Amino acid sequence: MPETFYVSPLTRTIETADLSFKGLELGYKPFIKELCREALGIHTCDRRSTKSHIEKTFPHVTFEQRFSEPDPLWEADYREPQSARAYRLARFLDDVWKSDEGVFLSLTSHSGAIASILEVIGHRRFALETGGVIPVVVRAERVQGAREVPPKEPSDSPPMCKEPPGMVGAV
Repeated sequence: MPETFYVSPLTRTIETADLSFKGLELGYKPFIKELCREALGIHTCDRRSTKSHIEKTFPHVTFEQRFSEPDPLWEADYREPQSARAYRLARFLDDVWKSDEGVFLSLTSHSGAIASILEVIGHRRFALETGGVIPVVVRAERVQGAREVPPKEPSDSPPMCKEPPGMVGAV
């Protein structure tokens, strides 16, 4: 059974982890990690709630140190490209492997985040459906030096519309 349950800070992911593990005698205590989440920016569904809202709604969760009240990562006019998401999820894994001595870990996140995690560990592509599970065995090895920061690429999506769409040709 998992020794640590890492969960994205987005409400829909905490709900998924709760449906999967709450009520089982596993010592389930979701550990919220900021970097363990879907692509960032533009889409409001990928903007997390405030820390106080998450605490009030899910009083059983634990937050990593320095978890801020507002969402520090989401931007209204910039969508994180796939390469930046892969770098962010690699940093998440670096932190997990540096600080967690457990052997069996659970990561509950989103399909894009899981795809990036699989990519950075060298796993083949895998289409994970909503609520799906993929067991993965990883052998981690410490490497000296800092991870190379990729250059900032153009946004992966156009910015949000400033006003509601109008009807073309309306009279």
